Amino acid sequence: MKKLFALMLAAVMLLSLTVSASALNSKSGPDKVVLGTTTVYDTLDPFTSPQEFHCLVYETLGGREGFGGEFKGRLMKSWSQLDEKTYEIELYDTIYDSAGNHITADDVVFSFNEAFRIGKLTKIKVVDTVEKTGDYTVKFTWKATPVVGSFETVMSVCDIVSQAAYEASSNGMNTDPVGTGPYKLDSFTAGVSVTVVARDDYWQPAEAQTLSSQKQNIKYIELQTISETEQMATALTTGNVDMSKDVASQNIPAFQAASADFTVEDNEGWYGYVMYPNLSEGSPLVDINVRKAVFSAVYRDAIAMMIQAGACKPLYAMGATLLPDYNPEWANYMLPYDVNAAKQYLADAGYPNGITLKLIYPPIGYLNDTAQLLQNMLAPAGITLEIDMQQFGNYLGNEHDPSAWNFTMAPLSASDYCVAVMGAYFDQNQTGTGASKNFIVDAELQAKLEEALNPATFSNETVDAAWKYIAENCYALPLICPDIFYVYNSAKIESVVISGEGMMLPNAFIYK
Repeated sequence: MKKLFALMLAAVMLLSLTVSASALNSKSGPDKVVLGTTTVYDTLDPFTSPQEFHCLVYETLGGREGFGGEFKGRLMKSWSQLDEKTYEIELYDTIYDSAGNHITADDVVFSFNEAFRIGKLTKIKVVDTVEKTGDYTVKFTWKATPVVGSFETVMSVCDIVSQAAYEASSNGMNTDPVGTGPYKLDSFTAGVSVTVVARDDYWQPAEAQTLSSQKQNIKYIELQTISETEQMATALTTGNVDMSKDVASQNIPAFQAASADFTVEDNEGWYGYVMYPNLSEGSPLVDINVRKAVFSAVYRDAIAMMIQAGACKPLYAMGATLLPDYNPEWANYMLPYDVNAAKQYLADAGYPNGITLKLIYPPIGYLNDTAQLLQNMLAPAGITLEIDMQQFGNYLGNEHDPSAWNFTMAPLSASDYCVAVMGAYFDQNQTGTGASKNFIVDAELQAKLEEALNPATFSNETVDAAWKYIAENCYALPLICPDIFYVYNSAKIESVVISGEGMMLPNAFIYK
């Protein structure tokens, strides 16, 4: 009898343990979330500028926890500065991608060298060499003394992949990505949608994770492209998508009124829209009078009022007002809106009968709406603006081709300082081309940037001097900074989580 009782007790205990383990491993709430986005995913390769997809499937060496938050390691568990230009990082020795490939120092070296070769990750061009120093240690040597925030930026932008997996792909992982992230590809239709599924073999256990980008709070995540922001509202209302930050501004009040079904979070924006003139040899914009004509004909206050029904602010710098080195006085450095002055500048430049210029930009956010407003705004001054919205991959390629455009326009963000954005675009040491990204060669500009970017001389005064010089020479035209509205299904989502680069992290959302 005692033996029978002992067996029964053991069975009950085993059942109890089984139920407990099952309860710990099961997840309540939704199984899948669908995010509506205006971003067009035409490639999933690891060496294109990061988007929401990259944060799920790929991983970088490090990153910031939340916008402007603390920088932490992701694939690297430690790092140190060896001398003025050199850092050494140490990887975890337990990293495996979704195909089972073990990630070592060789893969880090390969990933950076491949990114250098492709050339789309301009923020890493400040690095001279990447060398293996051990099975899990890598040395990075900068071309010049790293500027403010440079190490953190470089560690945050290049996805690390297995060399074996990358070379096994027939198209550079454009359609068959293999990464170390917490999710892997489930399905992909170029330009339409991409779906990922949580890995059951993710290398980093929950108790050791350092960043929200490593979480797996839901099994399936679909990123669905809806290019028209007005259609996004319909998709939310019908339940085709659960959440979006790209809802047309005129539809926001309706979602705010339907508070029982939807939640609307209004956040001050950090993605500013900036237009850049092409100053390559032979460009009409080499003449500052042409630049002044365009800049004088732009009424950014009117653009701000018409984007998102006024939930948008005029932008006067290459960085949001949220950042610590932003100076409110910068509003005074911009040329005032004056159509007559614009006409005179054109005449002084030798274009009394007007000029035609081409603007290119990617299909992101309100860039297309802004471009159409600019087109209408410049016409009375005699400036015909041809606008060309290009697929993201095409835009990144054409951005480096001086024959492909007169102006580019793109959203910009920084998670630390305005001067970091200035440096990424204009500092020759960072672009690695001997010129700015819009082909400016200006020794005085470079000197001012180097003083502002040097950690030893970085100050409000040196940053102000650099930006004032850029503004007075009409090297960049800040336009607007839209507020960011996150609209989501209240029955499914409790709150959203944002990466250090301002991207949505649906894997880390709090679900109901």
